[in-house]
Amino acid sequence: MNRDILQPRLVKMLLVNSGRFDYAIIDVDKSMHFHGGNNAGKTTLVNALQFLFVDSFRSMVWGGEKTSKDTREYYFKTNSYIVFEVSTPTGTQCLVVIGKGATSSNEFERWIYPGSLIPEQYLLDGSRAKDTASVKSYIDSMNGVKIDDTRMKKWLIGKGESPFGVAPLKRARDFPKYRKVFTNLLRMKKLSPNDVRELIISSSDIFKEEITLAENFQDEFDRYKGKLQSIQKLDNAKENLDGFLESYDDLGVARGHYFVDYHSMRPLFSNLIDTYRNEIKAAKNDLNAFQDSLDVLEQNERTARDITIQRSTVFNNANSELQTIENHIKKTKSLSELELSARSGTVDRRIAELRIALERSTDLDLEGDLDTIVKKLSSLEYELSGNTNFRRELIESMNDYDQDEIRTLMKLFNSEVLDLPQGSFKLNDSEWSKELVYLMSMIDVDSIKSSGLSIHLESVSSPKLIKSVEELNRDISDYTKKKNRLITALEAKENLEAKKRELRSLKEEAIELEEKLKSIKELPEKEKLFDSMTQNLVVIETEMHEAKEKERLIREEIISLVSKRSDLRNTIINKTDAVADIEDRLPKIRVPDDHWNIGEEINNDDHEKIFNEEFDWKSAIAGLERKASALRTKESRLWDAAEIIHNLTEGQFRDSDLKSIYV
Repeated sequence: MNRDILQPRLVKMLLVNSGRFDYAIIDVDKSMHFHGGNNAGKTTLVNALQFLFVDSFRSMVWGGEKTSKDTREYYFKTNSYIVFEVSTPTGTQCLVVIGKGATSSNEFERWIYPGSLIPEQYLLDGSRAKDTASVKSYIDSMNGVKIDDTRMKKWLIGKGESPFGVAPLKRARDFPKYRKVFTNLLRMKKLSPNDVRELIISSSDIFKEEITLAENFQDEFDRYKGKLQSIQKLDNAKENLDGFLESYDDLGVARGHYFVDYHSMRPLFSNLIDTYRNEIKAAKNDLNAFQDSLDVLEQNERTARDITIQRSTVFNNANSELQTIENHIKKTKSLSELELSARSGTVDRRIAELRIALERSTDLDLEGDLDTIVKKLSSLEYELSGNTNFRRELIESMNDYDQDEIRTLMKLFNSEVLDLPQGSFKLNDSEWSKELVYLMSMIDVDSIKSSGLSIHLESVSSPKLIKSVEELNRDISDYTKKKNRLITALEAKENLEAKKRELRSLKEEAIELEEKLKSIKELPEKEKLFDSMTQNLVVIETEMHEAKEKERLIREEIISLVSKRSDLRNTIINKTDAVADIEDRLPKIRVPDDHWNIGEEINNDDHEKIFNEEFDWKSAIAGLERKASALRTKESRLWDAAEIIHNLTEGQFRDSDLKSIYV
């Protein structure tokens, strides 16, 4: 039982944010069967076993058309983990494979710590991956150790402290046999009996006594067999090896040119940053000084504007007054004093005559009387024609009441209202009946009662209810005579009003004649005043133009200063942005290794270009970025070529081996 526990084997496997899995845990120590459709993740799980059983990523085999870069991107995103719990002779251990994310080309690192697998240490809220810092903190608390490919190989074959020992080889140089058998089994690729036999012999003490002869000649046999296999594999990969060496040579030349370009440009960028910072500092100092000068100029401009407005106002007022005097003089010169005097006498006599005539007239309200009589005539003629009026409507609606009560009610209405024709009152039958009932409730004979008061109406004359045709004709005749008399009186009054209007017009003319005669007498003084004001206006106009010119000069100076201030601000913004851009981009550009130098001379004579504004830093830094990117592309292609050679030679060559061959 104890031997089973201590036997090296895989117990559990955990994938977090890796491949197609957000979270997956598998109990490998038990019998299992993977079942699922295409792209369900079966191959992902099987191939991931290589991270535990194979020492180097370049020795792992993935199949298909995926490159090594694609595989790393697939398994190792940011915060990606693959954890293996294994049983070792010294107890349970965990191997943790941590992805570094896209910023580190999706590389990974491996850690080992003693203890069992606890999934919660790699998950947040039971479903999301914890950040790498938290996971590493946990591994550190478990006394974890980071291992590279060399230590991984020793850990697998049982060397060092607390090894896994899943491939207990007697000789480390036999490790490729184990790797070949494991990767071929993983891919379900056919293995020769000799490959299996060699692995069993290399990893077991069972045959030590039985195959002594094989052991004695094993080294010699392996050496010659290896040479033969190497020759065959090299022959198969000859064309690829030639292409690799050619690409590597091209990479070496490109690195040399990049080394020269980088070290030629880097001092220029440093000097440019210092130059820009000095310019920014100087521009800020100048800007502060400009602001003080601008404040003074703006105050001077406000003062000059006030003076200009004052001078313009004085000029406009003086010019307006001068124009008035000039027009007055021109108008006065066109007058005749003799004609004005004669006309003035005639007007005065006519005014006296009109005043005497108007004192004899009487002011009567004839228009109002005429309007009243016209209305009365219209009402009488309307009633004579048999049409209904308000009086008849009252009598007809109140035929159930006593005539005295009706007369008392009619005392409340004006006689003109009683004579209103049909259509002047707008109440419908229902409303009219309600109003009459309400009014009659307050009526008593010769009195009216309301709110506890009683008002006597005996003194008010009782209107006649209905007039006969004869009475109506007589009234019409009387009112017609009155109408004719009023029309005659109005015609006489109209003549009186014309005389009044004539009198008012003559008075106004007399005043105007008096003013014109006065102007003629004052003409010499006005002409002297005009000459004096003309001379004074020239002085005022000169002062106004001088004030405007001073304001214009100050405004031009302000505009110039504002333009300079704008230039300074643009300089500060542009130079600050340039420094920030350079400082942000420059550290991200790949620094060439010292061994890339192929002896070309580095040119540092372009410093003067910075001060002559000839140095286009944007193009220069973009050029370096493009060259660094081109280098990465060449390297990626080179390593892809190495991967192809690695596959063609079935793992005989690594990129390090190929570089060694090239050197």
